[in-house]
Amino acid sequence: MIKWSLQENRGIYHVSFRIKDREGKSRQKLLSTGVHTEKRSEAEGKPKSRAQIEAEDKARAKARAKAEEIVSKWEGLIAVTDNDLLCDYIKDWVERNKPRVQITTYDGYIHMLNKYIYPYFKNLRLKVQDVKPRDIEKYCNDKKAGGLSSNTVNKHYSIIRSALWDAVKNEIIRTNPADLADKLKTVKAKHEIYKPKEIQELLKISKGTAIELPVFLAAVFGLRRSEALGLQWSAIDFDEMTLTICNKVTRGKVDGHITEVASDTLKTESSNRTYMLNEAVSNYLKSVKMRQERYVRITNKYIDYVCVNEIGEIIKPDYVTHAFNDLLAEHKMKHIRFHDLRHSCIDLVRKKCNLKLAQDYAGHADISTTGNIYSHTDLEEKLEGTDKLTELFQV
Repeated sequence: MIKWSLQENRGIYHVSFRIKDREGKSRQKLLSTGVHTEKRSEAEGKPKSRAQIEAEDKARAKARAKAEEIVSKWEGLIAVTDNDLLCDYIKDWVERNKPRVQITTYDGYIHMLNKYIYPYFKNLRLKVQDVKPRDIEKYCNDKKAGGLSSNTVNKHYSIIRSALWDAVKNEIIRTNPADLADKLKTVKAKHEIYKPKEIQELLKISKGTAIELPVFLAAVFGLRRSEALGLQWSAIDFDEMTLTICNKVTRGKVDGHITEVASDTLKTESSNRTYMLNEAVSNYLKSVKMRQERYVRITNKYIDYVCVNEIGEIIKPDYVTHAFNDLLAEHKMKHIRFHDLRHSCIDLVRKKCNLKLAQDYAGHADISTTGNIYSHTDLEEKLEGTDKLTELFQV
C-alpha cells in the first residue's frame, strides 16, 4: 500500500505520496483532490463554531475519499520522469483503467496498443512532455495511409487523448496536445436493410439451423448480437407476456484466451429494456423451451440461456456471424450483416408505428440517435414524397 498524506495548497486539499520511477528512484507526487478547504475564521483566536467544525470535517472526509481513489490508481505503477516515453505512459494508463472498463473494451485497447500505438511511438522515442499536436496528427495520417479506416484510427486517437488527459490531471503536462490535433473525418456506415418479405424468407430458411434463435430475436425485437446471446429464460415472463433485456454475451480475452464473456452491464443504461410478447411469439418461445428441456446437455452452465446448441453450450458470437453469412450465400439472399437485422427491425417499427417506439425498441437514451441511425429512406418513400409535392404544386 502506498503511504500518503493530505496537504492544503492554495485552498485545495492535495494528496502527497512517493512512488518509484523506472530507475528505482523515489519520486514525490502532489496531486489535487479538487476538494476546497473550508475558510478559516478571520479573527485569530476566535473559537470555531460547531457548524464550522462540521463543515471542515465533511470537506476533509471528502478529500480523504478522493485521495484514496487517486492513490489506488498508482498502486504498483511507476512514476513518470522527464525521460519517460509516451508509449510507456499510454501502456500504464491502459493497465490502470483495466478494473474500470469491460473485458471486451480492455481487450480492444490491448489490441490497438500492442499492434499499432506502442510500436509506432516506441520507434520515435517520443517523450510525454515533448508531444505536440502534429505528432498525433502524423500518427493518424500514417495509419490511415497504411490501410486502416478513419473510424478505426479515431479509436486509436481516443486512447492517446485519454492517456494524455490523465497526464494533465496528474500535472505531468499542462495541456493536452491531442485536443489541438485534427481528427480524421469519419464516414457514416451504410446499412443494408431487409424489407418485410425478405425478413419473412430469412426466418423461414433459418428454421432448424443453429442460429434460428439469434436470427429470430434480432429480426423481431431488434436485439444486438450480444443481447440475443445473453437472453435468459428467467428474463421472460410468460404470465405477464414480457421479455426483458438485461444481460449480454460477447467475445473477449480472459487470461490470454479468447472466450465467451457473460455480463449484466449493457452498452448503455437505456439498453436495459422490456418488450411485450404477443401470443404468436409467446407460443414460439414456449415451444423452443420445451425442445431444449429434451436436450442431452454436457453442461448445465448455460441452462438458463435461450441461445444454446443441442448439447447445452452457448452459441459463440463469431459462429453466429459466420453462419449467418453462409446461410445468406447458400440461399442466394441479399448480403447484409447480422447487425443489419437490428436496423431492419427498428426501421420497420419507425415506418409502421412511430419514432418514439423505435427509440424504445433500440434502447437509445436520446431519440435523435434513433432518428440519425435508423432514418433509412427507400425509393418507395421518395416516390410518396414526390406524389405529395406534385399534388401541392398541381404539376
